[in-house]
Amino acid sequence: MNPLKVFLSYSTDDKQLAGKIKQQLAFWGIDVFLAHEDLVPSSEWEDEIVRNVESCDVFIPLLTGSFKLSDWTDQESGMAISHSRTVMPLNITRNPHGFLAKYQAFKFDHAALDQSCRDLVLKMKDKKELKSKVQDSFIQSFVTSGNFPDANTRSELLEDIGPYDQSQVNEIIRGSLENPQVYGAFTAQPKLKRLFSKNKEIIRDDLKKRFEEVFGERKPKPPATARDLISLINEGRLTYTYLARHIGDVEATLDKVGHETLANQIRAKMLEADQRFGKNHLQKNRWLHDELVKLA
Repeated sequence: MNPLKVFLSYSTDDKQLAGKIKQQLAFWGIDVFLAHEDLVPSSEWEDEIVRNVESCDVFIPLLTGSFKLSDWTDQESGMAISHSRTVMPLNITRNPHGFLAKYQAFKFDHAALDQSCRDLVLKMKDKKELKSKVQDSFIQSFVTSGNFPDANTRSELLEDIGPYDQSQVNEIIRGSLENPQVYGAFTAQPKLKRLFSKNKEIIRDDLKKRFEEVFGERKPKPPATARDLISLINEGRLTYTYLARHIGDVEATLDKVGHETLANQIRAKMLEADQRFGKNHLQKNRWLHDELVKLA
């Protein structure tokens, strides 16, 4: 599978924002190269810029007031256009200008970075020339998730990134079955089941058998006891995403066994996560997990 390669062009004034965007896109499996305006110009650096512009799938300029003042960013834009790269300007605070004026800018809300990057990934997927690489990048990131919160968060885009071809469907099923952090993630489980059901005719027989063995008796359900709940917290499986859908069941379980205080604490932590991170689901899942471990 070939990951999508992005060339991110920006002014040094926007270096921190560029780094955050790279981190978010990398979470979805996308390979991002940052063009460093503040490096001393040299023939070697210029050669590296040219190589990365020529090899990238998407050229993404961060359009701010500082971008227009940079000689490097205009040169990078010119090279990307001359090499017929797909150009997707991000309107941070201004519209495209000069070489970039003919391109439709994507309005990027840096105050809601997580959601904006999700939307950007889907926007790239909708471009015919980028679709398969965006999907391949996502699949690789999803099936190699290192923990339940990340698998749950990535699974939220599993259906939106589709539809997938036969090889991609089989790779999702194969990779998920080999990673307990994926097949054991509550949010991922129903989405994987739907993917399996819709594509059963094109899934390899050996993967069908393994999938049915793993998921045949597996029915994600709320914890029945406080001990079950604490185990899920310690395992990192009780994410914000899961709680947002099942908080009523979780509270009922805790109330039934006399743990109303813990139920109230969990509800309070969810509200605090909303206040701290807004729509940034990735940060909410990770922060809430750390806080719930302290409570457990």
